[in-house]
Amino acid sequence: MSGRSDGSKRPYDLLRRIIGPLAAPVYGAVVARRNRRFDRGVGVKRVPVPVVSVGNLTVGGTGKTPFVMWLCRNLIARGVKPAIAMRGYKAERSGGRSDEAEEYRAALQGVPVIVNPDRHAGIAAFLADGNTAHVVVLDDGFQHRQLHRDLDIVLIDARAGTPDDRLLPWGDLREPVAGLKRAGAVVITHADDAVGADRTQHAVTPLLGPGVPLLRAEHRWSGMSVTDGASETTWRVEWLKGKRVAALCGVARPESFLKMLRATGCDIVASVQLRDHQPVDAATAGSLATAAKRERAQIVVTTAKDFARMGQVPGAWKGLAVARPRLELVVAPSEPLIERVLAASGGVGPVGPAR
Repeated sequence: MSGRSDGSKRPYDLLRRIIGPLAAPVYGAVVARRNRRFDRGVGVKRVPVPVVSVGNLTVGGTGKTPFVMWLCRNLIARGVKPAIAMRGYKAERSGGRSDEAEEYRAALQGVPVIVNPDRHAGIAAFLADGNTAHVVVLDDGFQHRQLHRDLDIVLIDARAGTPDDRLLPWGDLREPVAGLKRAGAVVITHADDAVGADRTQHAVTPLLGPGVPLLRAEHRWSGMSVTDGASETTWRVEWLKGKRVAALCGVARPESFLKMLRATGCDIVASVQLRDHQPVDAATAGSLATAAKRERAQIVVTTAKDFARMGQVPGAWKGLAVARPRLELVVAPSEPLIERVLAASGGVGPVGPAR
């Protein structure tokens, strides 16, 4: 069993090629008008706590979730208390659950996660309930300009060819690359693709303001968290070598996950690729579990995000061990960025309810 469960993308790609060249200029005009309004401060709301946004220029994944985790851990290590605010993609359709929010809560125990499509209202309610934070990290906030932020960190995937991309719906750009002029820091993610990272850096450097740090981040698997339903253990990545595995991933760029999985030396005998944020329903989980057992797979390997969704279909995994990699982000040089974030935090103590 191998393949996607979201249907063929060919009709969508054909529609994009036909409509894209006509619709992209209209979309660009709307985005430009919207940004001019926000540049004037129209419709921008503030909260009584510093806000640091982590976002990107494109639809699809750039590595925001692991970067937000990396940033929060670095802030905590320096005595700064963060909270995370996010839209919670499709949470309103799944009983308030958000796979990314659950992933944050599991990885960053004690860090508040505020889920509300209206980020301003969510943060205000959080503070009004007597909670405190030194700084709010805004997940996927570069285009969410209704909320004032003290620093914008923009992530660009080295593999995506972003500087040469087109606006939606012709391409994947949410706004022109020139929007980087608002960035207070830029991080090129998946910089283990050295050629793509060099090309991206060369293209975006002239667009950045004076002194804006430009960093690179590499993604590595530092270990595997393995659960068999009764207990959980941690193993080295080398543990997968030679094992027959079934793979499940519902991320924006599944090819990256599968490439890293193959690099461990395992044998992928069954796989399912879902759309980003697509629910792991009982039918999908059961189908993969059946295929895994039929192909004598020794383990199911999935992403932390997908694992967070599996609690809804635990029965399908009975008798199978499930592993998800622990992702380690190596950011260099990290200090200029951390210094900017600390400066944006203002050196204030925890901010509580608004007065």
